[in-house]
Amino acid sequence: MSNSGASDKKVFISYCHDENDEMLGDQWVEQLHRYLGVRLKQVLGRGNQPDIWRDRELQGNQDFADVLVEELQSAAILISVLTPSYVQSEWCQREIEEFVRSAERQGGIKIGGNQKRIFKVEKTPVDRSMHPSVLQGQTGYCFYINDKEKGRPSELSLSADEPGKNAKAKEVIEDLVHGIVSTLAAMKDLPSADFQPGNEVGIGSAPPDQVAKATIYLAETSFDISDYQTKVRRELEAQGYRVLPDGSLPLTSPAAFEAAISDGLDQCQLCINMIGANPAHSPAGHREDVVVLQNSIAAKHGGDFGRLIWLPPELSSEDPAQQSFINRVQRDPVTQGDADVLQVPLHELISSIHDTLKRLESVSQTTQVSEPGSSEAKATTKKIYVCFSREDLDVAEPVLDYLFNSGFEVLEPLLDENAQDHQVAELHKANLSVCDATLLLVDQAGEYWLKTQISELLKSPHYRDNRPIISSAIYLGPNMASARIRTRDLILKAQGEFSPATLAPFLQELGRSDGENL
Repeated sequence: MSNSGASDKKVFISYCHDENDEMLGDQWVEQLHRYLGVRLKQVLGRGNQPDIWRDRELQGNQDFADVLVEELQSAAILISVLTPSYVQSEWCQREIEEFVRSAERQGGIKIGGNQKRIFKVEKTPVDRSMHPSVLQGQTGYCFYINDKEKGRPSELSLSADEPGKNAKAKEVIEDLVHGIVSTLAAMKDLPSADFQPGNEVGIGSAPPDQVAKATIYLAETSFDISDYQTKVRRELEAQGYRVLPDGSLPLTSPAAFEAAISDGLDQCQLCINMIGANPAHSPAGHREDVVVLQNSIAAKHGGDFGRLIWLPPELSSEDPAQQSFINRVQRDPVTQGDADVLQVPLHELISSIHDTLKRLESVSQTTQVSEPGSSEAKATTKKIYVCFSREDLDVAEPVLDYLFNSGFEVLEPLLDENAQDHQVAELHKANLSVCDATLLLVDQAGEYWLKTQISELLKSPHYRDNRPIISSAIYLGPNMASARIRTRDLILKAQGEFSPATLAPFLQELGRSDGENL
C-alpha cells in the first residue's frame, strides 16, 4: 500500500444490496457514498481525499475472486453498513473476513493500539450478539434514533425531503468523516515500511517511544443521552485512549454482570458515569437499572482510579425513581463515592475529562524517581499545599514565606476575584494531586469553611491515585485558636504574630518520612 498521501488510499463500503433498494426517494447507500465523497473532499481538499469504492453490480464467486479481493487488499478503511440483511449475508461476511485477512498481513486492523480501520455504520438496529466478531466491541455510527413516542427505532433519512431526520443524519456523517480523516492521518504518519506484508511492527503497533495512554471506563447510560456518551467515547478513542467496556455487558447473569464491571474498573485510570432523565434497562437478578448499578459498584470498588459523574444542566425526570437517584447523585456523598459531580454542558465535561487525564499523567510523572544531580531533581523537593481563603491572606503570607524560604515548593489556592468556580476547583484538585503535605490555614474564614475543606480533603486519595499524603495539619489563626475540631490531623494554634515554632511539629513529621532532621 502506498503511503505518499491520502489520495493513494481507498475507503471500501461493504453493504447488502437490499439496503440500496428504497421504495421512496434516493438509494440510501448511494446517498451515503455521495455525502462522504463531498465532505472528505471539502475537509481534505481536492486531490487529497481518498477514493471511495463499493460493489454496485458484481455477482458470483469469480467476480469476488477477481475484483473484490483486489479492492479489499488495497483498501485502507472498510465501512460496514450494518443491517439484519448484512449480518445474514455470506457475501458481506466474506468481505469483512478478506479485509481483516489482508490487514493482518500489513500489521493489523488497529493503529496506535486503539484506532481501528473498520467503521461500523448502523443503518438499522441489530442485536449486538449478531454483529460480526471484529465489530463486537466497536461504537457504531447510528443512523437511527429510539423514538419514545412510537415505541420503536426510527431510521434517519439522507433525503432532503425530510429535513429533521436529514439534519441528524448529517451530524452522524460529520462524526464518521472526522473518524476517517483521523485514521488516515494516523496511517500517513507511519513509515511506509510499516505497510509492507510481513513487517512485524505494522499498523497495529505503537512507535517505540510512544507512551501508553490511560484506560477509561465509560459506563453504559440511558437512551436519552446515548448520543452524548457516543460523542465522549469517540473523542477519547480519537485521542488514543482505550475505552471500556469494549462490548455489551452480560445482562443474563448477575454474577457475570458485576464481574464484568469490576474487571473493567480494575483496568481503568478514570471512570465516567453519565446520568440522564430516563431509567435504563435492568439486568437479570437486579431491581435497579444498569446506570444505577454501575455507579454503585464504582463508588464501592475502592480501586486506584479517578471518577467523574456527569449530569446535563437543569436535569429532571418524570420518573420518580430516576428523580430520586438524580437527587442522591447531586447531594449524597455515599452515592457520589468520592467522584467529582459535574452538571455542565457536554463540551465542559469533555474539557474536564482532558484536564483530569492530564492531571493523572502529571501525577505519574512526578512520582518517578530522579537521579541525584539530574535535571529532574526538582521533582524530589517536598511540595506543601497551603489551603486558605482570600480573607485569610494576611495570616497566610508569613507562613507561605517561611515555608518557601525553608526550601519547600509552596502550592497556593486560586484567589483571583475574577476566577470562575470551575477554575478554582481545578487548581485545588491539581494541588492535591501533586503535593506531599497539606496545611489548612483558617482565621477569619471561620469554622464552616474549615469543616468544608476537611471534608474535601477526605477525597484526596481520589485525586492522587491513592498515594498517601506524608503530613496533614490544620493551622488555626488567632481568631480560631479556641475552636474545637475533631480530627486526626495535627492542630497548630497560632498565638498572636507568626512564629516558626508553630509549624515545627508539622515539619518534623514531614521530615521524618525521609529521615531528615528538621
